[in-house]
Amino acid sequence: MAKKKFLIDRMVNGLDKISGRVDELSLSDLEFLDFELAVVVADVAEAIALKQVATVFQGYAVDPALPEDFSVTPNDKRPASHKFWWYRPYITTHQHNGKTVYWVECLDGGCWDRPTWWGEATTLEAAAGICRNGPNW
Repeated sequence: MAKKKFLIDRMVNGLDKISGRVDELSLSDLEFLDFELAVVVADVAEAIALKQVATVFQGYAVDPALPEDFSVTPNDKRPASHKFWWYRPYITTHQHNGKTVYWVECLDGGCWDRPTWWGEATTLEAAAGICRNGPNW
């Protein structure tokens, strides 16, 4: 645990040093830094998202622990933690009249403030088919 805290502290300290001196960097150095930081942000966002997925069926997340307010956040206000889910359909399990049904949703921009509902299936196989082939509307 101490080693992990040390690593995080060093990373944050390094970022603090950089942010206090960006005016001293050339444009090409700033562009390089921007690219590298974007890669790190993407890697961290993906690592967070993967920890939210406990079950995968045919390559699609089933009942992922989505970030807080994921289903009620306007797309233009979404934080980095939502980025992993863009254009990645996922399956959620629901009970309807005593039967299990599977909903497929995807954060694809079809709705301005929530993931788009792609369809409903009665089996995981059929839900994975919707994920693979797109919405059934």
